[in-house]
Amino acid sequence: MTSVLRRYAQLEPRTQYFSVFSDVSGYTLVEGANSSPVMTIAAFNAAFSPTYTGGTSFQAGFLLKDLGRQVTVYTTSPPGSAHVAVFRQVMQVNGPVGNEGVSNTATNNIAYICTWEDGSGTYQAAYVARTG
Repeated sequence: MTSVLRRYAQLEPRTQYFSVFSDVSGYTLVEGANSSPVMTIAAFNAAFSPTYTGGTSFQAGFLLKDLGRQVTVYTTSPPGSAHVAVFRQVMQVNGPVGNEGVSNTATNNIAYICTWEDGSGTYQAAYVARTG
């Protein structure tokens, strides 16, 4: 029941954006694949393509909106299922001059970026900061 929560389970308007400091590679869901909030490394790699749909990455200076979806990737060995990475779904809302950051195809500016990784080298964390 949301009526008993202290606040709604939504992102704060002041922290729902990411500012990009260095080029970021995005991951997009493969057509026909399913995702879940918690996935193994193998399941994530099978369900997501490691390239941004438009063929480019989000560049430094872009502003990305956090869409609220998160995928936590974990490993099954060693036992204990340690987290390996956290991905957030984002949408580009500001970018190159000329198109004001909005692509001509709606799916070209939406991707998952790695916002946290454990240092194992499996994924590369994006150099982004929350802003509002």
